[in-house]
Amino acid sequence: MPAQTVRANADGTQTITVQARTDSYAPAAITAAASTPTKLIVATKGTGGCVRSFVIPDRGVQKVLPVTGETVINLGTPEPGTITFTCGMGMYSGRITFQHTTQETAR
Repeated sequence: MPAQTVRANADGTQTITVQARTDSYAPAAITAAASTPTKLIVATKGTGGCVRSFVIPDRGVQKVLPVTGETVINLGTPEPGTITFTCGMGMYSGRITFQHTTQETAR
């Protein structure tokens, strides 16, 4: 698993990295900043099975992941709330919870 699952970038965006393993997504629960332009990277390394069929139902996203590589998905600028992702069969899943940071709520 990468050292930084959620990385704040110098340009004001954030990048979230999820590892797609043959039997899971890791981490399966992520918290990130709301109202921040966000890219999701789904990384694979020798991954097989239904995990390679990556779905974000609420966003209409369906991707077939490579056995090894990275797939970038633009999540736009998410509002506070939760996005759920699953494999194509619904056996494996995870979620990203977007919430305002302390700095944002202090403004």
